[in-house]
Amino acid sequence: MSQVEINIVQQSSAADDVRRCLEILYGTPAGTLALDRDFGLSWDPLDLPLPAAQAAIAAEIIEKTTKYEPRARVAEITWGANTADGTLNPKVRCEIVTD
Repeated sequence: MSQVEINIVQQSSAADDVRRCLEILYGTPAGTLALDRDFGLSWDPLDLPLPAAQAAIAAEIIEKTTKYEPRARVAEITWGANTADGTLNPKVRCEIVTD
């Protein structure tokens, strides 16, 4: 997984803050944050066949977004994949949750 592209529907300073938080969450390998080993995304699914990897990564993105960034809701995940070099690029579209 080379990077996660984040597209937030609303534009505001709050949306910019949510984007920064999601970039940190999605860019951190799970298990590397000392006080919260669950924070970040696992790279284990990358060894799975493509459809299984996509399903596992999508489920984890939704789960971790809900847990660590309650101000955002995942609206859609689309995929860019390069079979030549094996990279898998999730594109996450989020909406800001308002109370």
